Amino acid sequence: MRFTKKFLALLFALLLALCAVSCGERPGQNDPGTPPGDTTAELPERDRLPMRGYEELELETEELNEAYVDSPFYSDLDDALTYTANALWERFGTGGDGSKVLSTVYGFNSSWLYWDCAKTMWTSDPNANRSGVKNIVRDWAITDEGYPWSWGDSETWGGKDYNTGDPTYERVYHYDTCFNFVNAVYEIMAWENSDAFLSEVDQDRRDEAGMYSDVSLGMTVREKLEAILDYILEDLNGKNGLIIIDNGLNTGELGSASSNYWDNLCFGYKDPYEGALFLGALQSAAGIYRMAGEEDTAAEYEALFDTAKEMYQETYFDAEKGRYVSTISESGRVHDYGLTFLNTEALFYGAGDAETAEQIFSWIDGRRIVEGDTVTGLDILDTWNFAPMANTVAIESIKETVEGERRPVTWWHGPSGINVFSSAKFKEHCENGGAIFYTAYFELMARLKYGMTDSAVQRMLAIVEEYEYDGLIRDPGGSLGDPWVLGVIGEFPESGLVPVAYLKGFMGVNATYRGLEIDPNIPEEFGMMGCDRVLYAGQTLDICIEKGNSVKIVCTASEPVTLPLVFSDFKGVDSYTVQVTSGGETQTVTPVRGSDGFYAAEVTFSGASEIVIA
Repeated sequence: MRFTKKFLALLFALLLALCAVSCGERPGQNDPGTPPGDTTAELPERDRLPMRGYEELELETEELNEAYVDSPFYSDLDDALTYTANALWERFGTGGDGSKVLSTVYGFNSSWLYWDCAKTMWTSDPNANRSGVKNIVRDWAITDEGYPWSWGDSETWGGKDYNTGDPTYERVYHYDTCFNFVNAVYEIMAWENSDAFLSEVDQDRRDEAGMYSDVSLGMTVREKLEAILDYILEDLNGKNGLIIIDNGLNTGELGSASSNYWDNLCFGYKDPYEGALFLGALQSAAGIYRMAGEEDTAAEYEALFDTAKEMYQETYFDAEKGRYVSTISESGRVHDYGLTFLNTEALFYGAGDAETAEQIFSWIDGRRIVEGDTVTGLDILDTWNFAPMANTVAIESIKETVEGERRPVTWWHGPSGINVFSSAKFKEHCENGGAIFYTAYFELMARLKYGMTDSAVQRMLAIVEEYEYDGLIRDPGGSLGDPWVLGVIGEFPESGLVPVAYLKGFMGVNATYRGLEIDPNIPEEFGMMGCDRVLYAGQTLDICIEKGNSVKIVCTASEPVTLPLVFSDFKGVDSYTVQVTSGGETQTVTPVRGSDGFYAAEVTFSGASEIVIA
C-alpha cells in the first residue's frame, strides 16, 4: 500500500512537470509562494532527532562523566544536549578535559582575536585564559598606516616563517583582522561593563628584527582602535558603506590571493566576507563609543551601519538563488560557490532580515534546491552532520586555462602545494566541500536570531550524535592521505565557540553597551536552562531561566555592586518586577520599557544575593 501511494505521488509530480513544460513555464514561475531557486516539487525530509537523557548516550570512545551533567550549563532535563555542550566546552573551550587535542586554546592568529574573546570573556572558569586572551588583543601589532598584522609575528598571513621554502610564494595580507580587532575590543568591554580596557597600554613590540612595521608599543587600546577604524573607513572604503580591497593582489579573480581566515579561497575586491565582519565592527564601534559616553560618535557609526547593511544586501544577495554570493572581483565577475559559512556569518553580523534568513536556511537545510550546485538537498548538512558543508559548488568545477600556468586556475589560493585538483579536491579539504566545526556556532546563532529555535535544537542534537561517535576528536585524511578534510581539533581552537551557543543563543544571555541582556530562546522541550560561572562586570553569576516564568540570578558580591539588566518580554505580559534579596532584605525595582520592547533596570546588592525577574 505504501508503494502504491509513493508511485501515485511520483506519477502526479511527473504529470505536473510535463504540464509546466508544455505551457512554456519554469516550475514555480507563476507561483508567488515558491522560494527562489526552487526546482523540486517534493524533497525528502530529514528525520527528527529525539531529546534524550544523558544516561542514554552511547559513547564509543569515552566513559560518561558526571561532571558534564550540570556545569557550566544545566537544565531541568539532565539531557544529552546539555551534557554534550559541557563536554565540548571542557574539550574545546578550555582544553581542560585532558585530551590535549588542541594545539592551543587561544593564540596569535588574527582571525582568532574576536573568536577567542567571544569564547572566553563570559566565564570565570580559570582554564578559559581570559587574561591571556585580553593581553593578545591589547598588544596586537599595527603598522603606521593603522593596519593590524595578519599574524602574531608577521604583517602577512601565516607568520614570518610561513612558506619560506617556496621562492614563488607571494606573501599575502589578510583584512579580517581589522574588523576582528574592533569586535574583540567591544566583547571585552561589554562583559567587563567598563571602558577601562581602552586605556590599557600595548606592552609588546613585535618587529625586533626589523622585518615589519609595528608602531603599537606604548599606544593605548583606544589609540590603536581609532587608527584601525580610520584604516577601515579610508583605506578599505568603509566610509562609503561597502568594503573594497583595492590593492592589486586581493582582486577576487581566479588564482588571486586570499584575504581572510579562509586562506585557500580567493576572496577580494568587493568582498562579502570582510563586508559581513564590517557590519559587526560598525555595531561594535557604536557600542564602544556609547560605553565611553560619546553619543554623537556612536550615532555616526550606527547611521553608517544602516547604510552598509542596505548596500550589502543590494550588492551581494542573489534573489534568484536566495543566498549571498561569494565575491565580486575587480573585473566585475560575480563568483558564487554556495558558501554556507559566509551566509550564516553574514546573518549573525547583521545582514539581511527574517525573509533573507528563511531563504538561506531553506537552501542549507535542503528544503530548496539551487540549480547548478554540486551538492544539494539533505547532503549539505548530512555529509558531515556536525556543521554544514563549507561550499555547495566544487571550487574546481569553475576553471580557466592561463598561459604559462601548469594547470588551470580556479578560485583557489593554494600555497604549499595544496592542489584543488588532487589533495584538496571537492570533499577532500575543509575549504572545498569539507567542514570546519566553528561554523556551527554562527549557524546556531543565526537560526536563533530569527526564531528558528526548533531547527537549532535539531542541529545541536546532530552534534550530540557526532560527539557520541568519537567525542569529535577527528582529523581524517583525504584519499591521498593529506590532512585538513575537516577542521575540528589541532589548530582549530575556535571549535570552542560551539558550546557557547547554549548561553548566548538558547538562553539568550549576552553583554552589550546597555548591560547584561537576556532574550531567551528556550526550546519547547525544556522547562528551564541555566549557566553558572557567568562573569559579568567582575561578578560571578549563576543564571537560571524558567521558560515563560522567570529569570533568577544568584551572586555573592564582597562589596556593593550595581548591575544594569536588560531583558525581553519573555513572558508576554505588560509589566515586570525585579526583586533583589540581599542580606535578608528584599527590594523591588520596577523596570522601564524601551521603544524596542526591552525592559531595563539597575539593581544594587552586596553579599549573597538573589535577583528574580518575573
